[in-house]
Amino acid sequence: MRTLHIFGLIAAGCLATGCTNAQGTEPKPARPVRVETVAPAPPQSGIRYSASVEPFEQVSLAFKASGYVDEVLRRPGADGRSRTAQAGDFVNKGTVLARVHDADYKQRIDQGRAKLAEGEAGLTKARLDLERARTLFAADSLTKPDLDGAQSAFDSAQARVVAAQADIELALSALRDCELVSPATGILLERRIEVGSLVGAGTVAFMFGDVSSVKARFGIPDSVIQSVKLGERIGVIVESLAGGRFSGRVTAISPTADPQSRVFNVEVTISNQDGRLRPGMIGTVVIGDVAGQAVSSPVQTLTLPLSAVVRSPGDTEHYTVLIVERQGASEVARARRVELGEVVGNGVAVVSGVTRGDRVVTSGATLLSDGDSIRVIP
Repeated sequence: MRTLHIFGLIAAGCLATGCTNAQGTEPKPARPVRVETVAPAPPQSGIRYSASVEPFEQVSLAFKASGYVDEVLRRPGADGRSRTAQAGDFVNKGTVLARVHDADYKQRIDQGRAKLAEGEAGLTKARLDLERARTLFAADSLTKPDLDGAQSAFDSAQARVVAAQADIELALSALRDCELVSPATGILLERRIEVGSLVGAGTVAFMFGDVSSVKARFGIPDSVIQSVKLGERIGVIVESLAGGRFSGRVTAISPTADPQSRVFNVEVTISNQDGRLRPGMIGTVVIGDVAGQAVSSPVQTLTLPLSAVVRSPGDTEHYTVLIVERQGASEVARARRVELGEVVGNGVAVVSGVTRGDRVVTSGATLLSDGDSIRVIP
């Protein structure tokens, strides 16, 4: 059988070598490990991967005005009493989420309106003066410089009115900026302010998500990437929801693998008009199955988590797992070479080397040597 190249999918380290105790030294303490029991993978329709549900879009909502927060949106709580809006609350487009102290901005508007009234009175007088000057000039009773002076006074009065109007518009805009308004219908992901907080322009008050559609994000290995195409429909199962089987469309495939996990990130966009899917939910993406409709295969194969597999010491062409073996009252790890099959979701099929019921180390395998004393933890 061909060698399976999964260096980026299994634990990056090799089985520890050269770490055994020298003769006469004190024995190493038992290492804490987590284990799983080898069992056949249940029949599945398609290959499955764990996915995280995220908002279709996520934005920061920040104040444009500075000041002390006077109000934050309140909602009825589970006990019927009013409470401050919090993460998970749905809000409609145009909902006022918070408001800063606006007395100073209202005062600027009042001052601007007083200034405008004064300017309009001055403009009225300047207009009358200009009309009188034109009449006198036409009757040769006023000199040209005097007429020019009246025209200049009228132009200045008119400019003062325009400036006062602009000041009022600016003050009204600043007053509107005292309110932080929801830009769309969506969900509050985080609240970062309280009543009485001092905020400046640009201070983020809420994290907001558009959840009319959501994205299921997951990673797949290079052995599967060719089977996923942009635009194709893929099934997504959310077991926490009754009847939680959804169909989405692939809208993004990362062009490069993650440097740490060596998997390619994929996005599946799902319509969520009923709001059942919430950010943070965990789902299962099924490759080769649309909404769980494909026929399941009856073949059952022994599988191991990828974290249980390490490279054999001194032999990068083969792989090893650590089996839990009881010795008297204690337990030790025994290295066993395995022959691997295809990657199945977040695990790998095992052709030979383990049997049903074996307990294999899944956490801490890269730190162990054959024969090390271990302590199984939950």
